[in-house]
Amino acid sequence: TGVLAQDGALIQIADGLVQGATSFGIQAMGENTVIQATGTDVLDTVPDSHGSYGLGYFVSAGAFLSAEEGAVEGNTRIGVGAAGDGTVVVLRGVSVSDTQFDSNGEVGPGIQVQEGAWLQIEDSVVERNASVGAVALHPGTTLLLSDVEVRTTRTHPNGTGGHGIEIIDGASLHMTGTLVEDNAGFGILTHGEGTFAQIEDSEVSATVHATDMTVALGVACQLDSQITATGLV
Repeated sequence: TGVLAQDGALIQIADGLVQGATSFGIQAMGENTVIQATGTDVLDTVPDSHGSYGLGYFVSAGAFLSAEEGAVEGNTRIGVGAAGDGTVVVLRGVSVSDTQFDSNGEVGPGIQVQEGAWLQIEDSVVERNASVGAVALHPGTTLLLSDVEVRTTRTHPNGTGGHGIEIIDGASLHMTGTLVEDNAGFGILTHGEGTFAQIEDSEVSATVHATDMTVALGVACQLDSQITATGLV
């Protein structure tokens, strides 16, 4: 791990570079743990000797992370991950790009928030990530996007994935002023009972066919999920 904060620690990073770390680039764990990063790049994190992890940022178990004006690029499996009740991540002016599949071909989303965590991203770009640009899953999990571009997600070598945003298994999305463009299969997909998306003043465009699908859908609402949209183009 490049940088680790846990058990109530506070770390502040300015104009930093964390490159080529193993397992995690920057990791925060536990309640009252805080990392504040400004102008910091987290690049090319690699898996451990067992082929696991390789994440750029990972925040869990009630920790807090804020990151402003930096790049999260070329990491493995997940660019920015948040997990667990009470976990909060705030990203502003950040580029999350080129997350890679691992050696087993496991997914490589730019952003993954799960297990009741809360992640907010503003004025940022999420592009060229693997399988899905941003995904939220599990009840109590919340993903907020404001003035974000989610674009050009890459498909798996077997032709699956390439989706822009997935909200599944009871998670929630609140999205405003966001462009979801040039993804494959689905621009935005909601799936599962209790799953909810609120979309305002946003655009979903240029969704292309994934090779495993016969259709390309800008917005899809499946299996008892719900979407409300105002000003959606």
